Amino acid sequence: MAMVWDHRFLSHDWIYQRPGLRQGGVKIHEDVRVAESAFKSPGGLIRATVRVSNDAIDDVALSGDFTIFPASALGALEQAVRGMQRSDLLGARLHEVYRTLNITSPGVTPEDFTEAIARA
Repeated sequence: MAMVWDHRFLSHDWIYQRPGLRQGGVKIHEDVRVAESAFKSPGGLIRATVRVSNDAIDDVALSGDFTIFPASALGALEQAVRGMQRSDLLGARLHEVYRTLNITSPGVTPEDFTEAIARA
């Protein structure tokens, strides 16, 4: 009997199975999850910690080793995405903040922040 189980759990299909319905992050309440991601853009590493409540971004914290001006830009980007549904046009919102505040971030684009948040 042990050989049957060994054969099954050592098989290629078992080891490389698709994750199925697995969700990322940590469930901290019935409808609240917290997840993290790290995305390497040409301008540096972007880290995102996202709290999702009822399929909306409840809170987000962005950090990393990139350069961004003005100093308040990171907080403005975080504030801009709070309350958005995960399916909303996150990239469009971040582009608007970049344009409105005239944000400069060498090697880092709104798409990079979008990718970091989406991965979380």
